[in-house]
Amino acid sequence: MADPTTDDQTDPSDPGWRILAFPALGRRSGEGDWRVELEGVIYQSREIGLRKRMLLRVLRRVMKVDPAEFDPQLFRSRVEAFVGTTDKGWQPIVSLADGSALRTRRTRSNGRFSGAFRLPASVVAERTGNSANVADGAASRFEVRVTGDARGTVGSAPIFLVPDRGVSVVSDIDDTIKHTDVRQRREMLLNTFARPFAPVDGMARAYRRLAEQQVFFHYVSSSPWQLFTPLDALLREAEFPAGTIHLRNYRLRDHMLRRVFLLHRRGKGGVIRHLLESFPRRRFLLVGDSGERDPEIYCKLALKHPRQIAAILIRVLDEEHRRRLAERWNRSPILASRLVTFADADEFRMAGQPDQLLD
Repeated sequence: MADPTTDDQTDPSDPGWRILAFPALGRRSGEGDWRVELEGVIYQSREIGLRKRMLLRVLRRVMKVDPAEFDPQLFRSRVEAFVGTTDKGWQPIVSLADGSALRTRRTRSNGRFSGAFRLPASVVAERTGNSANVADGAASRFEVRVTGDARGTVGSAPIFLVPDRGVSVVSDIDDTIKHTDVRQRREMLLNTFARPFAPVDGMARAYRRLAEQQVFFHYVSSSPWQLFTPLDALLREAEFPAGTIHLRNYRLRDHMLRRVFLLHRRGKGGVIRHLLESFPRRRFLLVGDSGERDPEIYCKLALKHPRQIAAILIRVLDEEHRRRLAERWNRSPILASRLVTFADADEFRMAGQPDQLLD
């Protein structure tokens, strides 16, 4: 296969436009129907310009990947969305389960679109048999279909209907359920662009045990949206429970090379706050790791929403992190009563039981 840093050739019959519709979140509205929030992005993967080819060459040099171990097909699949182009002015049409078709807001220059739609309770009742008490997981029976324009671009995403009451897990991805090693730049880049994604041993099984107790999952990461496709594939292949996936908005153009490669982790707090505000009567377990800013972000949220956040579970990457967290959080009764640290999935399974954490 040709080097992806120099090859611009694609199938000329394929316009290259892609619609990524992220898993949609539904919640009860005041009228008893469901309010569905949908976000996504439209980008074109057909061309790689000179500037972006140069960035890819620098990326390969920074990674110092062994040529004998370099998989050009894997690398190209990981960078495809990063080097793609976006366009403003698209107004995708969303088709819902009741056959209605609605338009989203027009895309901005970064290709992002969003919209909020009503899913009638009668349609939910028809699919589930009971619209008043939808169980977590029933949402997999619903899907939105997103159509571009005359160019024929189509995408789809599941709708997850989350009941007013219950337990939700907000889970980080990098170094919590997926090996990334964000503390080491070269290793992080290799794990992001040059190696198959690898789940943390045992975490999928531990999460499935929680899902069996009607716990719902939101995967919230500061990784860029351009990694949605491989991250979604990892969650499916490793058999993590289905749930909504929230990634950071990111655009390659006009960003310094340093920011491209370090992939700063930001924006998680705002997403989690929106979930807390959208479901004020649900209880939340926040799961993260000690290698990034998860403890600080979760700490601020717990102090502001102590009734909703029942526990904070942090995967410690070394024992020194565990000691420092305990020492710092013991100064606050609210935080000390909620902090749970674990080093592996076995510790997580022993500590992460909702009936214990929600007492």
